[in-house]
Amino acid sequence: MVSLKTEMVDGGSSFAGKASMLDVARFTGLSVSTISQAINGMGRISKETRDRVLSACQTLHYRPHPTAQFLPKLRHRSKGRVLTGLYAFTPSLAENDDPSVYSLFMNGAVKVCYAQRKMLVYQSHIEGHEADHMLSSTFGMDGRLFVGRIGDEVVHLFESEHAPLVVLGDHRCERPVWNVNTDVAAAARMAVEMLWGLGHRRIQLVTAEREVWYELKFLREFCGALEERGGDGSRGSLLANCSIEQLRDRLTAADHPTALVCVGEFQAQNAFRAMARAGLEAPRDLSVLMFGRPGVYVPRVSHVDPSYENVGRAGMELMVRLAANPALETPTRTLVPPVFVDQGTCANFVPPRAGPEIYV
Repeated sequence: MVSLKTEMVDGGSSFAGKASMLDVARFTGLSVSTISQAINGMGRISKETRDRVLSACQTLHYRPHPTAQFLPKLRHRSKGRVLTGLYAFTPSLAENDDPSVYSLFMNGAVKVCYAQRKMLVYQSHIEGHEADHMLSSTFGMDGRLFVGRIGDEVVHLFESEHAPLVVLGDHRCERPVWNVNTDVAAAARMAVEMLWGLGHRRIQLVTAEREVWYELKFLREFCGALEERGGDGSRGSLLANCSIEQLRDRLTAADHPTALVCVGEFQAQNAFRAMARAGLEAPRDLSVLMFGRPGVYVPRVSHVDPSYENVGRAGMELMVRLAANPALETPTRTLVPPVFVDQGTCANFVPPRAGPEIYV
């Protein structure tokens, strides 16, 4: 959680030196709901009250958040049709989390909202956002969808709402929370089992060795799965933070690996560049498998898809179910299984033949 500086402006507090709708409410002694309706010209607000609110806004130098102004108008135009808000929050990425994972979570959640005519309000931080006040104070919300490694201190902030709360991905909560996550351990075991089944025994993991939760889990499970089969599960099985030249040298060494497992598209891209410089091709000379979803840089590579989008989809479907029945059972954790996608870069291991060329 990022601590924000609080200052006093004409008797009201503000976050980071900017007045909020809550400040205007405190300054005038009115509710946040009344402030919202007065600013947006909605509801049965007297001219005297509206003028009082607008005068306070001018005194406090308050400028409405664009999203906050849009929400009640959208609700008004929809005449109350199933547009009660479903909400998302992501913390600042201070723990080396990968924002691309969060965006895939959100893609899945948005698709469910679109199909079920739900409104999803996306917010990147907790503190001081007018959209949050608008949803919770004016017409409520169906629930909160959290994306990111939140802890109990964040959950505590919203307990009084008594609205369902679902966390996507990893979290730091000690108390039970509804959680939907990708099964990273199953993804690592799937990668090892598949390559081992193809006859590969010198399997190496190519990773940036970042302190990112899903990469650390994958690394740990990968090494454990190799050890279970009698392979090298030590750090000798890792190619961490290698340059393209270093990776090329490793691929042409006498004890070169016969298969690579690349964590992420960037590592897969480096692997293919190193192979090109060494005159190697997949899967003729080397099997290549990626953990993650290919993008523009490596469009075709066999991969174990961690199903991040399906995590967002399952999380939002759970949120809708909880909103309809808040008294549903005790919070549980749901793991979404990975999916193997064959793009033709993995093949059976073939022992090397005599001669200058290397066949694996």
